[in-house]
Amino acid sequence: MASAEAKRISFLLLLLHIFPATPFEIQKDCIVSSEITESDILFDTLEFLALIPDELTRIRARISCADEKYHYIEWNSQTIKATTTSTYGPYDAPDNSSGWMRFTLGYVGNLTLLDGRRQPWLPDNITLECPVYKVELSGSRFARMCPTNTPVWKVEGKDGVNIPLQVDDETPENLTLFSTTTFRAVFSVDDSEFHLGMSGESLMTGRHHGPLLGGISHRLVLKAYKENGSTMFQVFSAGLPIHTESLKEVPKRMRVQSQDGRRFVLVQTWHTGKAGEPHSDDEKQCNENSLALMLLLSSVIAGLVLLVLALTAALLRQSRNSCCCPKDAGEAQPQVYSPKQEVRRISPQYLEPVVLRPPQPLPPVTLLPPRASRIHASLTDHLYEELEETATHNVRRSESELGSSSSGRSFSSDD
Repeated sequence: MASAEAKRISFLLLLLHIFPATPFEIQKDCIVSSEITESDILFDTLEFLALIPDELTRIRARISCADEKYHYIEWNSQTIKATTTSTYGPYDAPDNSSGWMRFTLGYVGNLTLLDGRRQPWLPDNITLECPVYKVELSGSRFARMCPTNTPVWKVEGKDGVNIPLQVDDETPENLTLFSTTTFRAVFSVDDSEFHLGMSGESLMTGRHHGPLLGGISHRLVLKAYKENGSTMFQVFSAGLPIHTESLKEVPKRMRVQSQDGRRFVLVQTWHTGKAGEPHSDDEKQCNENSLALMLLLSSVIAGLVLLVLALTAALLRQSRNSCCCPKDAGEAQPQVYSPKQEVRRISPQYLEPVVLRPPQPLPPVTLLPPRASRIHASLTDHLYEELEETATHNVRRSESELGSSSSGRSFSSDD
């Protein structure tokens, strides 16, 4: 059985070398540390993430001036106070101040501290008139700006780290584990403990499973919910529950260790509201942005439809004009009338007299311009009459000649 499992793991590792997985990237500003020291002061503020401790411990910000004087700010989830030339506070911390929060520390002119909701933690009358050359943060866990809201914990040795949890049925906790080599992870929640390993290609819990493969990001989802008066804690992988247990209350923290001492990283992914920005404001802003985007898209689509319709109508009009009109229809040219078009041809049925010899050629007919249409009509009728008279005269002449020739022949025969 163990041999088969080892062969399966070797085969998976071979596949990873042949088909490398999607590279796992983390930002340096998101690595969690126990302190932050800023000695290259170029700006009048310092932005950072801080894990708000409970009432037992405090975050300590030390501002060093060029005159070798030090000024302090100390705060936790309950109170905050500041010490410059005198002591200010303690003041009550804003409500719902727990877990990871984003802060902006100002130290030019006045000493200020704002959270991610732009809510001040100190009054605005604390004057700080000194050239600052160093700022030091200690007393909790910190990260730099970390725009992706993904604090990265480094787990080294068997000491492990305590990570905060903000889990419930509506807001699960998302964790990602990664290492370049195989490793084993152990999780402790309250008094319970479970080991994370692999069975084939799936994540499972239990000591007898194989180690987690290196070069692959392993994702977990943590959820907590109430059931029959008890708090149920569940761990999911690929949408399936791999660990379920009953706890006394919703866990606030979890300890993560390396069983074999090999180091790995654990990445937390939390909503913006966990960094001091309320969910309600985010949802409202999201809805407003969505509405504005929908209106913009609607106006753009309507404009495109109108443009397409206008272009289609113009193309149809141009196509109709090119089919029905000559190319030079736009230029007005005078119409040229031909006299041949105005003179009607004389039908042969009016010019067929019975003659023995061809008729004499007709005299030329003078054609009139098309403007004198009435005169032309009368002249045409007169022309018909002259032609008829000429034809009748020729017929009579032919008959008289025939008669004379007949009488001559009769006289000769009598002789």
